[in-house]
Amino acid sequence: RPTTEEHVVTLGSSPRRIWIHRPQRGPASAPVLIVFDGERFIRGGLLTGIDELVSPPSVVIAVDHAPVGEGGPDVDAAIGQRADDLVMNPRFCDDVLALVRRTAPDAKARTIVAGASYGGLAAAFFSLRHPEAFRGICLSPSFWESDDQGRRIWDHVPSRTDQVSAGTAGESESHKSEPRQPEERESAAAHPTFCVDHGILETAIADSVAEATEEFAARGIDVVPRPFVGGHEYLWWRELMLVRLAEVLAE
Repeated sequence: RPTTEEHVVTLGSSPRRIWIHRPQRGPASAPVLIVFDGERFIRGGLLTGIDELVSPPSVVIAVDHAPVGEGGPDVDAAIGQRADDLVMNPRFCDDVLALVRRTAPDAKARTIVAGASYGGLAAAFFSLRHPEAFRGICLSPSFWESDDQGRRIWDHVPSRTDQVSAGTAGESESHKSEPRQPEERESAAAHPTFCVDHGILETAIADSVAEATEEFAARGIDVVPRPFVGGHEYLWWRELMLVRLAEVLAE
């Protein structure tokens, strides 16, 4: 039977809940899936849908964004923490990478990172920061947003030098001493990989995606956004995430 465990771990600046789900038919060598806004997607039935896939991921790690204190999750602080986590945060990214390695040391392929809105922005950022380790599924990504230094998502496209040194200079101090993985040693050949979908009713998102697509192309990354009939809602994202996940796992 599939199993789901709940844990409290520190990622970025705060402890929070995560759910680790192991599909029954997911081989240990299959990719890991990271899902942002984990509680919302779990309540929407995402894990059941994943269990029904022909070739599911080895492990699903669903990440919550409400800081956990002595009284449990602080729901009132979740909005601010979510923005801190997902708006191009290198420390959060590196901590999630370390979590993946602890949780699924036998996974060989790049981890799939999936999210919507700010989560879609983070999925793109993860694949840009560590292209050797992550590939993204970006649903309605908030490409209009800037990081704390005023940089947009395309400003994080790695140069060739950055890719060669990925996993060392790009890692937070707490993870530099960890053993290097084989895929990191081949990082010179890694190329940022992510897909982008947005709703036709999301005019601001659509405009920012069009802008980002041009900027990515100028930096050597070809992205072909796919519009869907819908808006900025979990109703659309849950089903679309399963579709894109199945496509990536079938490659």
